Amino acid sequence: MVTSELTGVLVSGGQYALKVLCPLGADNQGVRPSRPLGVKTVLIGEPDPVPEEEYLPARSRKGLCLEVVNGWQSKINNRKARPVDLDRWKAMAGSKAVIRPTTFVRAGVPEPAVAVYLNGHADQFGWIAKGQIGAVKQEMRGYLARMGQYTLEFIGDQPEQGAHS
Repeated sequence: MVTSELTGVLVSGGQYALKVLCPLGADNQGVRPSRPLGVKTVLIGEPDPVPEEEYLPARSRKGLCLEVVNGWQSKINNRKARPVDLDRWKAMAGSKAVIRPTTFVRAGVPEPAVAVYLNGHADQFGWIAKGQIGAVKQEMRGYLARMGQYTLEFIGDQPEQGAHS
């Protein structure tokens, strides 16, 4: 699948693994390598016995980073979803996404919310975590990265002035 040299960001791919996310764009398209690409193996010793949730992707202060949720723990506990459904959802890490401010109605009461959509899809993919809704003032584009056991992370393409991850 790799036909040229790419640059990207390392993110958590599991308890003892990392993944490389390579953004699509002019810098990473249509460039043929001048030399064959190789694989470099780096031994880092025995893994630390730290839970996966603590292996979070490095966050860039250049863009807004927000937690993406979809109620997976509750869905799995109530047998409305299976762990394989969560795995498929989390496999979308690396996909381009759009977030849009909206309203969510709970028990007849409207409240602010931010919906997450995959680029080119009309169906909603998830929500920005409730505590981070205030950081979103307008529609934003970015991509998804792995985060925790039941969450992904939206990483905005554009710097957001005054926002914190």
